[in-house]
Amino acid sequence: MNPKEINRLRRRLNPDKCAISRIRGCYVSARREILARFDASLGTLPQDDGEKYLALLKKALSGRQGEHLFEIVFPTAEVAEGEHHRLLRTLRDSALQDEEALERFYQTVVESMDPTEDNILILLAHDTWDLPYKAKDGATLNDAGENVSEYILCCVCPVKLKKPELSYSAADSLFRSSAADWVAAAPEVGFLFPVLEDGAASIYSALHYSKSGGDRHQGFPQAVFNRTPPLSDAASREVFGSALSEALAEDCSLEVVQAVHSRLRESIARHKEEEEGEPLVLSPRQVGQVLAQCGASPEQAAALAERLEQSGDGTLTPQGLLDSRRFEVRTPAVHITVDPDQSHLVQSRVIDGRRYLLIAADESVEVNGVDVVIGGGEQQGL
Repeated sequence: MNPKEINRLRRRLNPDKCAISRIRGCYVSARREILARFDASLGTLPQDDGEKYLALLKKALSGRQGEHLFEIVFPTAEVAEGEHHRLLRTLRDSALQDEEALERFYQTVVESMDPTEDNILILLAHDTWDLPYKAKDGATLNDAGENVSEYILCCVCPVKLKKPELSYSAADSLFRSSAADWVAAAPEVGFLFPVLEDGAASIYSALHYSKSGGDRHQGFPQAVFNRTPPLSDAASREVFGSALSEALAEDCSLEVVQAVHSRLRESIARHKEEEEGEPLVLSPRQVGQVLAQCGASPEQAAALAERLEQSGDGTLTPQGLLDSRRFEVRTPAVHITVDPDQSHLVQSRVIDGRRYLLIAADESVEVNGVDVVIGGGEQQGL
């Protein structure tokens, strides 16, 4: 799903737009024992309660793709015969009314969660959406009722004990101590199944949410989807950096890295200008070609492609290769962050046998908020 489609779905999750009739779930202790199961009718809940349930579910569609949202692609064999995919389809097709499937799902999630001191809340909702299919010019190409899709949305929230606090009592015109209570916090993990794209549902993909970017509850995607937890963009950038260093060895210079960074940013900008709905995806071979265009040898480009192929699933995004919002230079003692458009201002030099990083400073310079003059000492003869 692209960001526009995710945002459309998020906007739908309010009481007057969604077709969610019931919310299923269970409450689990820190010892991972199910304390309660519930089946709540959204229509009969107080409006404030219903909005809070939907707000938690909406959180499972928040964050940046590649940092908090990850597309899970199911191979054909898993869709045809896999038990994990069959369970997800059963939950969706039964509109969460298959009690045996629900119980199996609850147990699967409970067993996948990292040990914590918190209780957890598992929420599930089923919705039916008449998805409008729009052409690139914005025209709607299908009539109402022609493209009805069903999906389920899940989130798993830690439940924390709220400490007693002073709260205002209007009846007494005083602040009084409130009782300690268990409160559901923002979800740690969740998912949407199936994904909704191009005006249709695709059972070959799910959208996985991780608040921590995949650092916590790594067993969740393996248990629910039977898929290896995806790497976050930050983790992917570490893999790419290591692969680039190994492939180039002694030739891994500042200038080559600057050139690779620049070309990948150009690819992102060009893709955005073309208003392509899907995110830009590169193969390891294409990334190797980018390196060759930056002056690397064919052997080094091939070595980079091979290392990337070995470390991932064969597809890469520019955001998983670099942080296009900044250009960073680090030494053990110095940390420099540069506007990516101005990365050429940083140069490397060897002067009198010592290696230096030079930063052009033709404009104003501040040090801890103080305007300073570069070269002022020379002008005064110091």
